[in-house]
Amino acid sequence: MTVFWQDPRDEETGSVSMTFENKHEGLVEMTGTPAMTLTGHEKDDFHRARDIHWVTPTTQTRIEFIAALYYAEYNERLMVNDGSLRYGGLYDYNETWAPPHWGHRDGRNVDIYPTAPDTSKWEFLKDKIEALGSTFIDKSKVSPKHLHFEE
Repeated sequence: MTVFWQDPRDEETGSVSMTFENKHEGLVEMTGTPAMTLTGHEKDDFHRARDIHWVTPTTQTRIEFIAALYYAEYNERLMVNDGSLRYGGLYDYNETWAPPHWGHRDGRNVDIYPTAPDTSKWEFLKDKIEALGSTFIDKSKVSPKHLHFEE
C-alpha cells in the first residue's frame, strides 16, 4: 500500500509505502499418495481456487496415515478435498467472501470421504480420526457427503 500526501500549508508532498502480509508460515502442500486422491483442484463451479491442498505438517501426517489405514482395510483410495490456500486465510471458493469454508484457513482442516461410501466406512474413518486425537464434523448425511477433519 502506498499513501501519498500533500501538506496544504506549503504544498510539500511525500509518500510512504508499506507491505502487509497475513499468512500462515510452514504450510506444506499435499500431493497425494497411493492410498489417497486429492480432489477439488480442478477448476469447477465449486472449487475455483486451484492451490487448495496446503496443510500443517501434522495434518499431512495424520491424513496420510488415515488414508493408508483406509486403503489397507478397503483396498480403496481415500478422497481428500479442500485443505487451505497456500498461505491460509479465508478459502473463498464461492467468491463471496463469506463462509461455508471458514475452517479451512490455517491448514488444520481438510474434507475426506470414502471412494464408495457406506456406513461401515464412515464409522471406520471416524474411529481412526479420534484414535489420533483429532476431531471431525460429520457431514456424511448432507450433500456433498464428507467428514470435515480437524487437527
